[in-house]
Amino acid sequence: MKAFILLFTFFFSFAAFSTFSVRGGGDDTPIEFLKFFHQAFYEIRDHQPDLYAKISSVDWENYVESVPVYSTEEPIRVKAGEGLQDSVADNGDGNIRVNSYRWKRVSHDCIRQAIALHEVLSTKQIEGTGLYPVSSVYLAKCHMQSDPQIIISGEDPVLKSKLQSRRMTCSKTLDLVNRKTKARSHDQRLEVAAGADWKVLDHDYYLQYIFGVESKSQILIPVAMQGDSTEEWKPGFGMVAHSKGRFLGYTRADGHRLVDVSVPASDSFHEKTQDGRFAQWSFVDGKRGELLSYITRTFMSNGAVRDYQETALTNQHDPVWETTLSTSDCLTENVEQDSWIQRSGDPGIAFELEKITARVTLVNEADRAYKSCVPETCANLKQQLQARVKEFEEGWDQLWTNRRKQIKKSVR
Repeated sequence: MKAFILLFTFFFSFAAFSTFSVRGGGDDTPIEFLKFFHQAFYEIRDHQPDLYAKISSVDWENYVESVPVYSTEEPIRVKAGEGLQDSVADNGDGNIRVNSYRWKRVSHDCIRQAIALHEVLSTKQIEGTGLYPVSSVYLAKCHMQSDPQIIISGEDPVLKSKLQSRRMTCSKTLDLVNRKTKARSHDQRLEVAAGADWKVLDHDYYLQYIFGVESKSQILIPVAMQGDSTEEWKPGFGMVAHSKGRFLGYTRADGHRLVDVSVPASDSFHEKTQDGRFAQWSFVDGKRGELLSYITRTFMSNGAVRDYQETALTNQHDPVWETTLSTSDCLTENVEQDSWIQRSGDPGIAFELEKITARVTLVNEADRAYKSCVPETCANLKQQLQARVKEFEEGWDQLWTNRRKQIKKSVR
């Protein structure tokens, strides 16, 4: 049997940054804010010449060290359209003010970069209220909406607690070696997958179905995968991703034997290279290990994302097959939920996904309440948050149990 390899790939823009003289409310928000400005600036300078041409007249690396950045717990209200809106940050008189609570709840690093970029550029009048010629384009290049409301509020509608459905089509080539017999095999396959994902606190959760696999492999659809991951930024070093998952399917061998595999928790290190690719490395005992893959990412005009991945890894969790080299060319698109649920042959899944989404919403609401608690309410709100998290985790495990039952039933 050739088991599927479950890979968790994460993308980010990494750049070193200096130590700044900043003032704030006793937390690290100002330092983080300037760190994300530098990430955005280096990305533009090194990889986006069209944007860099708009800001190259200023020596930003030296200038930004003179800009005072303050953190505050007071609400920041800015003009949006004809009214006022709560904002992550604002600027005035050459100073930048950042609401520490809203900053910590920003849903994605790319949004943090765009916010920091907008506020710093605004101190030089390159941007301003209602004017986002650089930061909104930068946001769009991160495969997010070119929407100033995201920069103001720090909230991307796609990453809220509602589920997001996606379809991925991949053309893959694999060179395999049997660990016991040393026999070599070359496999080509076309995979069509779709699924949903959620953001829960600092975790990303996803459920995915593979609907079609055309190859010499022994996998028989339907196939399901479930996983979750977290990311940890190490200042001056890089991004470490912690991930784990499950895989479920049937093989044609041994009388349609069920394959139900838990992929052990693992860590990987990620960085963006000078040529614009993303590199993924193993990460063991706090140290970067062997190179696992390079990914070239392209944003399509219709909003889809194309990833070309070149992988060289040992596939240590597969007891039979070692992968010596593989490539994959994947196109990921947002799709309507019904378009893939109907194909799954799993009539109960739509209702279950909505239940999971409701539990995600309750967790995030409880977290928001706890983060803004006062001393006399914190203990109670923390207990409520822990209870909501436990309810979600129980529902997440039940979701997988039900998928297992449905897939076994579908091939009888």
